[in-house]
Amino acid sequence: MALGLSKSTGDLLTAEELNEIAAAVDANETSIGALNGYMFQNSHYYVNGNTHDDSPDVQEDVDPATDCFIKFSHPTDNGNFAPCGMTDPYDSSTGVFTLSGVSSQDFLMFRFQVDIEPLVDESSADLIINCVSPLGFSFDIKAEIAQMSQGAGDDYNGLVNIPVFVGDSLADNGTPATITPRIVLNNTTGNVKPVGFTLFGWS
Repeated sequence: MALGLSKSTGDLLTAEELNEIAAAVDANETSIGALNGYMFQNSHYYVNGNTHDDSPDVQEDVDPATDCFIKFSHPTDNGNFAPCGMTDPYDSSTGVFTLSGVSSQDFLMFRFQVDIEPLVDESSADLIINCVSPLGFSFDIKAEIAQMSQGAGDDYNGLVNIPVFVGDSLADNGTPATITPRIVLNNTTGNVKPVGFTLFGWS
């Protein structure tokens, strides 16, 4: 099953709907520009029957206010549709995105789905992407992925969109920029359970 979010209903998109998006993007390739398309990558969640059992991507007993680097590592359950103009953007063994081939006018949208099981009520979780520029500096973009106030010990379904304008800071100048996602739990220890992501790119 593919990962995505319906703009109109908020439900996860089906594989058929994502394929329709890809077809629409391909049909408008000339007008959109060099970078266009999407890819998705799931963890072992869907293959395991919508459970996180035995998933190597799950990290347990993550302490609050510490960096929990996440990855989505199922080797075959991915969209295999790297946006045209990008080259192998995702390393599922490390969780790092490498922005080979992107230019300053390009725009990226990351959509992450991560289930979080807090061990303390009244807590929250942030998803942070660390962007490392080929110009020699780095910066973070942060968004709340889950507000967990309905009890401890249950999975909260976190879903967040993070837009990234490439600009000169992240454009490939011969050395590509990298983006690394991580989760930070606030006011709780907990278990972090990656589900999947979608990466959209266009010019």
